[in-house]
Amino acid sequence: MRKKLSPDQHRAIGYFETPLCIVGAAGTGKTTVLARKIATILEEIGSDSILVLCETPRSARELYAWVGNVVGERTNAIRYDIIESVCLEWIRTYSEKLGLLRHFAVFDHIEQLRIIIELSEDLPLGDVVLTPRQILQVIRKLKLEGTSAAQFETTPEHSDYDEQIATVYRRYQEYLEGSQAIDREDIGVLTLHLIRTDPEVLTAISSRFNYWIVDHFEQFPAVYAQILALIT
Repeated sequence: MRKKLSPDQHRAIGYFETPLCIVGAAGTGKTTVLARKIATILEEIGSDSILVLCETPRSARELYAWVGNVVGERTNAIRYDIIESVCLEWIRTYSEKLGLLRHFAVFDHIEQLRIIIELSEDLPLGDVVLTPRQILQVIRKLKLEGTSAAQFETTPEHSDYDEQIATVYRRYQEYLEGSQAIDREDIGVLTLHLIRTDPEVLTAISSRFNYWIVDHFEQFPAVYAQILALIT
């Protein structure tokens, strides 16, 4: 027996005029509403041009199964993916616009740390000395916030701590560019740059799907939230 939906949940399922954010505490039926909304698109509107974006592969599999319980095999007509994977696909498609070869490398966190260790060996010792792992953590955080090396380096009122990070961040980006490589955090940064600076690419990407469903939007890093705001 299906759990009875509230009037607000029914309105959310049937609303398609503008982008809609469904908010609710854990256990209040957000996933049920998403699944029923997808079912409405498939069965009543008659479109399977749907991209369902999730934060992790596990959440994508779970939502795929949840929707399958509602619409059966028609769930196979929908694309379920993680946003990082979709953005990487766009970067490879438009790599020339970003000055990258199509088959550029993507460094994982182990490779990132190895590079940061090399690039921070000759840093001057100040009152605050950061480990390469600490520097990498800050660089990753800055990228996910959408802050480039150039932007961070020109931030006023730098401390010794910030100076070390700014120096390594700049060197690190130069290393990546020279190696025809990016890291996982660059996936969001480069996608955002691409759609902000090229209206034709933004239009092409935005028109790929008629409906964009985003699971747990509030958990996405800021750079991906900015991407989704522009696309949808």
